[in-house]
Amino acid sequence: MNKPDTKKRVQIISLIFITALLVVWGLFYFLISNYLSDRTNRQIVQAANQIIERFGGEFSQIERLTHSLSQNADVRILMQEQNPHVFFRLAGEIGNKLDTKIINSDFIDNIILFGADNNFYRLYGRLGNRSCMRVANILNTVDMPGHFSVELENRHYIGYVDAIGPGTGIEYGAVVILIEEERVLELLRTYDQSGLLLVAISANNEVITANTNRLELFSPDSLHQPMIHSRLGITPYRISVAADEGYISSSLMYFTVVAIITAVIFSIVLLTYTGILNRSFKNQEKQKALVFSLKKQINAHFTINTLNTVRILVESGEFEKADTVVLGLTSLVRYAYDRDELINIWDELDILEDYIVIMNSRYNGKLETDFDFDDRLMNYYMPRMLLQPVIENSIVHGFKEMETGCYISVTAKINGNRVDFSIIDNGCGMTGDEISKLSEKQDFMTESTDEFENIALLNIKNRLYHYFGENGQLKIAANDNSGTVVTISMPLLSEKGGV
Repeated sequence: MNKPDTKKRVQIISLIFITALLVVWGLFYFLISNYLSDRTNRQIVQAANQIIERFGGEFSQIERLTHSLSQNADVRILMQEQNPHVFFRLAGEIGNKLDTKIINSDFIDNIILFGADNNFYRLYGRLGNRSCMRVANILNTVDMPGHFSVELENRHYIGYVDAIGPGTGIEYGAVVILIEEERVLELLRTYDQSGLLLVAISANNEVITANTNRLELFSPDSLHQPMIHSRLGITPYRISVAADEGYISSSLMYFTVVAIITAVIFSIVLLTYTGILNRSFKNQEKQKALVFSLKKQINAHFTINTLNTVRILVESGEFEKADTVVLGLTSLVRYAYDRDELINIWDELDILEDYIVIMNSRYNGKLETDFDFDDRLMNYYMPRMLLQPVIENSIVHGFKEMETGCYISVTAKINGNRVDFSIIDNGCGMTGDEISKLSEKQDFMTESTDEFENIALLNIKNRLYHYFGENGQLKIAANDNSGTVVTISMPLLSEKGGV
């Protein structure tokens, strides 16, 4: 068959493959989209109600405490006392009674009593005198009861204030409770782990604090309407809970899984198409064998099986596991087709862990692995795709007859100016004749299909020789009990690839 015919055939096959993948993805999207959309809306409403209930309770407690102190006869007497010794004695007695009332509050940072002549007493908190005087100067500009915001000692505070005694003036003084803004935001984060809910606390149509910089969303003129908004007790504060556009439209977390699957599928199609053209029209046998080896690791069969596993996990509601598997598959595809021949040794470890996660999901968690890499190796590099094929051989061939108890140990140690990798499994192992025959081969380029099972090991041996000559070694031995021991040794490579 001539080249134009071959190219046309490849294009037709690729088109059919792309069409089939689009159909499969479309069906998948159609089946789960309604479910995910409904689930997302329920989660938003539930989270918003929890936030409103919690913050309503906190601010209501603050309002009740402020009102109780402002109407307390002892507090009124204290604010009129001119003798300093009597003043501090009475204030201490009020403070002792107050401790049990604020013990359950996560917000209150300072409680301060201010007299009409700007004298003050800290019932609770450690705010400095200068900061207290600054608060006293603000009180003349605040309606009672009311709120204010202030920056004190490099911290931002929300203040709630009420006048002491009858009326709304401050002839007797005022009670001020200061709430540290960071405590409010920290509590918000505990209710919104995804970071996709937008929450703002406002008063008099002005945003006091929010977990987003997009304050225009909560302005009275904004076209964006929060899903839920509520007044916090009888305080002047209101809380507004909206959702990020991505959260409202599709549940960003779940649909990210779909987007990643789509990106992986089309990446595989594109890279597979490119690889097929290279193998069809370039007469470079060594490169052809290398591409074949890489494709063998992340091939269509492997990908389809992994995507089927993702589908089962999604149908079972195990979205986090599905997301982990998809991210691992994305990492493996990117890894297999990266043009750089060298990779950081610890990055190679990350790839191996991603690969084990995927294989464990496919083999019902029967794999147990132990990775032990010398910390110093994070400064050195190695040729990519040397260790993963060995692990794959152990899983596919060594553990073929085993249902449980499958164990693989991978170690990487510095030995002088060399690095030694050891991959040990407890699988069915190889016979002495098989090990001898494999160890004698120097060239992995063979057309014999019965040797494809071990082509990965032969490829590794050939690549070691290509990089390091006689200094790159691969050894295969039988494990003492059962299984196989594969040892790979090579010189240490610096970041620039030098020894």
